[in-house]
Amino acid sequence: MWQIPAEDPTVASAALTELAALLGVRDVGDKANPVDQVHAILAARNEPWLLIFDDAPDMAAVHPLLAPTGPGHILITSRASAWPSRHSLELPVLSIEAATAFLLERTGHDDAASAAEIVKELGALPLALEQAGAYLSETGISPDAYLNLLRTQRAQVLTQGQPWGYRERVASTWQLASAQLADTDPHAVALLRLLSCYAPDAIPYQLLLDEIDPTGDDGPNELPYGELAVNAAVTALRRYSLVGRPANGMISIHRLVQAITLDQLSTRQRERWYEKAAALLESAISDHDPAFPPDWPRFAQLLSHVRAVLPADSPGLRSTARYLGLSGDYRTAVLLSQEITEHLTASLGPEHPDTLVARHTRARWTGDAGDAAAARDQLRDLLPVRERVLGADHPDHPDHPA
Repeated sequence: MWQIPAEDPTVASAALTELAALLGVRDVGDKANPVDQVHAILAARNEPWLLIFDDAPDMAAVHPLLAPTGPGHILITSRASAWPSRHSLELPVLSIEAATAFLLERTGHDDAASAAEIVKELGALPLALEQAGAYLSETGISPDAYLNLLRTQRAQVLTQGQPWGYRERVASTWQLASAQLADTDPHAVALLRLLSCYAPDAIPYQLLLDEIDPTGDDGPNELPYGELAVNAAVTALRRYSLVGRPANGMISIHRLVQAITLDQLSTRQRERWYEKAAALLESAISDHDPAFPPDWPRFAQLLSHVRAVLPADSPGLRSTARYLGLSGDYRTAVLLSQEITEHLTASLGPEHPDTLVARHTRARWTGDAGDAAAARDQLRDLLPVRERVLGADHPDHPDHPA
């Protein structure tokens, strides 16, 4: 069994030269091709063998190095994604339980609760966990203290801690990938920034990008527009494993990739990308009716992203809350309506007409959720305010003849 660092062709060649010498087929000053020597002896062996080509940039880089025959196996690890599906396996992150156990064992701490929270913050990514473990061991701080640093100074913390057996840190790995993309594919960089604003899983990127106005400032000069351009941008992101494998118009992105991508932007740039992400979401929702059951799958598909991006006073969030109530998810409708009501009360005042409508909607879903007494009390408190602000003859008054 032999591991060959494959990221750099020169280093890989030197590793195979060393292997040829260890196998006894190469002497100092030998001018024969060491790759051919290794291939020949592996083909002639009766015992099984394993060659591991670690961190290969792509298939073309390692193809000439692969032994063509013999009773062995070849394993290639890579951050690139363009490998034949029949021969490749895309590794998921660790389970929360396994990641927590690893972190506790790596650090010698026994604070399982804080370790589990660290795992969630890091998205259970093995390299990030090893880096966190190294930092905890190097500094001697507690997992709870590290968790606080991670939540308050994430960008700086992700550059700290040296993972054992790996020269790159998680932040620098993805920062380098983003920098390389910026030079070769600005559409891919723009798409990465947009995706980083949404919830990390099941982003309907094709649906959202279809909402782009090609004549506006979010057209083809920045975000990719059109099937070929979108596919090219996704392929570029996949080349660096910055996004998951797309399927059925959906794509996922690790939460740490999102965090590092947005942390590299200025405050105004982040605000601009969130505004763009919100505008595409609003457009994707605006033509759909929350009272029309055939439109409910669209609202369900976008729910997590609506929560991640849209502000509490947005039309899209109000439509989503209405969809939840009308589709029977009364409890979630109450929670969302409460957020909307609190925001409007703080921003517009407790007696603004929009606030009164929100209070009425909250009372409705509260009653439908089974708390009739609370709904009655909310409507009792609301009625005199609406009469005073809108008048007893307003069409929305319960006693209005209309």
